[in-house]
Amino acid sequence: MMKAWMVWRYLQSGNRFVTISSLFAVFGMMVGVASLVVSMSVVNGFEKAIHESVIDFTGHVLVLKRGHLNLTKEIVTEITDIAPETKHISPFVHLEALFAFKGKVHGVVMRGQARDSYASQRLEHRLTEGTWDFGDQETPKVILGQEFKNTQKVKVGDKVRIVVPKAVTVSSYEFKPVVKVFTVSGFIDLGKFDYNERIILTDSKWVQDLSDLTRTQYSGLLLQLTNKDIAIPKAIQLNARLGSQFYAKDWYQHNRNFLSAVTYEKYILFLVLSVMIVAACFNVSSSLFIAVLKRYNEIAILKSFGASKKFILQLFSIQGLMIGFFGTI
Repeated sequence: MMKAWMVWRYLQSGNRFVTISSLFAVFGMMVGVASLVVSMSVVNGFEKAIHESVIDFTGHVLVLKRGHLNLTKEIVTEITDIAPETKHISPFVHLEALFAFKGKVHGVVMRGQARDSYASQRLEHRLTEGTWDFGDQETPKVILGQEFKNTQKVKVGDKVRIVVPKAVTVSSYEFKPVVKVFTVSGFIDLGKFDYNERIILTDSKWVQDLSDLTRTQYSGLLLQLTNKDIAIPKAIQLNARLGSQFYAKDWYQHNRNFLSAVTYEKYILFLVLSVMIVAACFNVSSSLFIAVLKRYNEIAILKSFGASKKFILQLFSIQGLMIGFFGTI
């Protein structure tokens, strides 16, 4: 009790220079800790948003097959046996094509899925404009990434052309373009600029027609699991047991470079701000050193009354801890 009272007296009274130095030490610690907490909260929130946007679009595990995948009950059963944590399997068709609108041509990637599978990926809530509608056989519709509004000046209701170059024969160098007209029904924010700039979502039937595929042929499968953390081991198990014709990639591997960059930025930011806090700790140490120098007389009086070196050391140590405590909270 005596130590706490004396520390408080040292902090609030006595030499004015020492008091101001203590206040600056507290303020420096406050700035350092606040910067670390706020910055890490922002970065963690950004990382979580990026993970959600990637998983919503690619699923937890992506299963591909050399050539085209014929969707059968046997394949679905085998996958669910290997990964019983699978909540939903979404077959998709992937097609690279050209987007033509008002004389401009832009390279795009079309993603075709069954209409109900988009709901399992939570993509509908990312719609920023328009309606979630893929039309019918007479008026097929598409949903574009929101960057198409800026780069291609497209609006909801506009008619756009999708051009797919196809070889006349297998060994021919001549190409015959296949053109299909779509109506834009909406725009979607997929959370990444390169997705929003190139991705076009539509019904799997329209992409299968452009790719000359049957209704049971797909490019691959998107697996939604119960937990994103088990995606990596499940992808390894699928690769080991499905056979050499199949290839499974987890959501992190599918976007490894981008997600690794976000993780490294978080670590670097933590390191830089930690150095800032270390500097604040040195500021507290210098404040205590000045307090000792300015209070040689008081220390001498305490020693004359029988105070031990341990007591005096504890006195100033508690003072430093109090400065750090008030600065931290």
